[in-house]
Amino acid sequence: MKLGAYTAVLHDKPIAEALRVLRDLGLESAEINSGGFLPAPHLPIADIKASKDAREEYLGQFTDAGIALTALNCNGNPLHPDPEVRDKHGNDVREAIELGALLGVRRVVTMSGLPATDAGGRLPAWSVLPWDSAYLDARDYQWNDVAVPYWKDIQARRRTPTSRCASRCTHTTSSTTPGRWSGSPRRSTPPTWAPRWTRATCSGRASTPSRR
Repeated sequence: MKLGAYTAVLHDKPIAEALRVLRDLGLESAEINSGGFLPAPHLPIADIKASKDAREEYLGQFTDAGIALTALNCNGNPLHPDPEVRDKHGNDVREAIELGALLGVRRVVTMSGLPATDAGGRLPAWSVLPWDSAYLDARDYQWNDVAVPYWKDIQARRRTPTSRCASRCTHTTSSTTPGRWSGSPRRSTPPTWAPRWTRATCSGRASTPSRR
């Protein structure tokens, strides 16, 4: 097991210095921010995309420090109802996957995202107990219309075996408990995508969220 740190906590230091801090603490790995809620001070995105030499120089800093680059981190809300936030965070996730492939990084950490309750909503909304009609409608919109199409697209981009995408559901769309499915007057069985996510991984083949 390698112990490491998410270098966003060292955002005020250049990457070489941040890696030295990790090394001096006895750590062996680093997770680098690539976008989302936070900027990417430790990831020269344009250079990495433009030049193989730049990628080798960047990775060389990790080698010199004795630190393994284990993941890119793109925590954000790619399902946000505000298109300005949604588009930026969604594009950041897609770009992080491309950057991971270029750098040989096999893991991109992100968040599952949280939409509004309906197409006209302006703020993210988490329906904790979707057991009556209005909450069920919100849940169906969040999953069928927003979350599933977005993550299917992301998963399609990750069907190559070069890396995988791990989604930490820090904020997520509505979750359920099994007993409440049968209690719904309009839905006697859960849909095939019924969520039970604590960590979703996109590997080199297609997959679906765990079913209840």
